[in-house]
Amino acid sequence: ASSISCSGGNVYTGDLRMDLINKCGNPDDIEYGYDTTGVTGGNGNFAAQSRSVQKFFYNCGAGRLSRIITISDGRVIRIITTGNYGSGPNKCE
Repeated sequence: ASSISCSGGNVYTGDLRMDLINKCGNPDDIEYGYDTTGVTGGNGNFAAQSRSVQKFFYNCGAGRLSRIITISDGRVIRIITTGNYGSGPNKCE
C-alpha cells in the first residue's frame, strides 16, 4: 500500500513524519534501524548504501490489517500492510 487512511486524513509516501503523527496519532511501537540498498556502478562494482530509518507500527484495530510505516530523513518512504490483523478499536485502514 502506498497510503494509510486514519481519522485525521490520508498519509502517502513522501509525506512528512509530523503529518503522519498528526493524522494517525502516535504509533503503537517504533523500531530504529538502518535500511541498506545496493547500487551497481557503470564499472560493475557493487556498493551498499545505508540510511537511518524509523519503523512505525500501527495496530489498525479488530478485523483490520496492521501497517508498518518506514521513515527516513523526516519523510514517509514506505507503507506496508502486514498479514496480521489488529485488535481493539478501529484506528486506520
